[in-house]
Amino acid sequence: MKKEESAPPYKYPSLPLSSSCKQSPLTGSHPLIVPSQAASALMASRSSSSSWNARQNKNFEQALAKYDQDTPDRWKNIATMVGDKTEEEVKRHYQVLMDDLRSIESGHVPFPNYTDRRSALSEEDQ
Repeated sequence: MKKEESAPPYKYPSLPLSSSCKQSPLTGSHPLIVPSQAASALMASRSSSSSWNARQNKNFEQALAKYDQDTPDRWKNIATMVGDKTEEEVKRHYQVLMDDLRSIESGHVPFPNYTDRRSALSEEDQ
């Protein structure tokens, strides 16, 4: 018996591209045209065994900025800062983010084509 696929837990938000670009931490190429909001939306859409709310995603982003890869007990610290997530869940969430960024940077995910910021924002309300 084939299992029916369920709809994603959230509607994907429409986000305008950021005007500020920075160097990609993955490829070293310049510029990286991926706003943190787009990365958050992708992470939220692909979390595997647990759902992540907006607060947890924001805390996750802040924790990643605070605890770099050389920080002792990095994943434990990040999990504590996120709240309600284990070290394994934050590691998995990070891996999904990195996979998504690689897909975006390699051109496998198209960028939205917004005519202006108002139309992008109005789509979020629908």
